Amino acid sequence: MLFQNIDIPAQGTTECSVIVYYENRAGVFINGPSLSFDGGFSNQQARIDIMDPNSPISDIGAGVLQNLFQTNPGDPFSLGYTTIDFDLTDCAGTTVRFRVAEVDNQDNFQFSIDDVTCAVAAAQVPTLSEWGLIAMASIL
Repeated sequence: MLFQNIDIPAQGTTECSVIVYYENRAGVFINGPSLSFDGGFSNQQARIDIMDPNSPISDIGAGVLQNLFQTNPGDPFSLGYTTIDFDLTDCAGTTVRFRVAEVDNQDNFQFSIDDVTCAVAAAQVPTLSEWGLIAMASIL
């Protein structure tokens, strides 16, 4: 697992992206009941989540605020470089955890991420003429 806590500004729009790639040699995806590779059950999966930073790093339940990516049974066993875009504006003014997890206990599974970016666009401030229109509307 890899993770990074991200402070989301209170103002503006926060748009993010990540590039994912994988090769699964097992020929199967299995979403086990946890992110453990040695829990006595089959588990061959990858996922990217936005999490509550106060939850355990391996949580796959209530601590996951948004699942951005997850392999599932029936998915192709190879995925070329693919960009995933996501919006964190709804989390404005808070800290969230970006978590990447991969578990494999069936055979080799290479899962990679690259170029994780978040850009904040400032909130639109009305121009002087728009302020004048707002002021005039409040007088009427």
